[in-house]
Amino acid sequence: MLSTVPSSPTSRMSTSLRSCCVDLSSYEVVTYQEKKNNGSLTGKSLLSNKQPVAKKIAIASGAENFNVLQNNGRAAHQMVDHVHFHVIPKPNEKEGLGIGWPAQATDMEKLKALHEELKAKLA
Repeated sequence: MLSTVPSSPTSRMSTSLRSCCVDLSSYEVVTYQEKKNNGSLTGKSLLSNKQPVAKKIAIASGAENFNVLQNNGRAAHQMVDHVHFHVIPKPNEKEGLGIGWPAQATDMEKLKALHEELKAKLA
């Protein structure tokens, strides 16, 4: 059983769930396996309970559209050294998570080669 720990001074409400911590002021779902990043989680523990929790948070917050975000490593904006997931409501185009990166020309031959390499490694 895991309990909640508010992660920010603005936290007003939190709730206890079976396998994670939820701070409803920032919609943060924290796994308590003391793992530094996603690469160190086992397959079953990785997402087995995150999607149902994310959906419940979205419903409770009234969000019809939302993102579930998990960062790995400082370059990817992971600021705390434990695995956690953010459930970010997206009420409209201007609010919520904005995703963008510079467009680059796609080398289709390299992309096809990468696709084949990944298929072979995941088989």
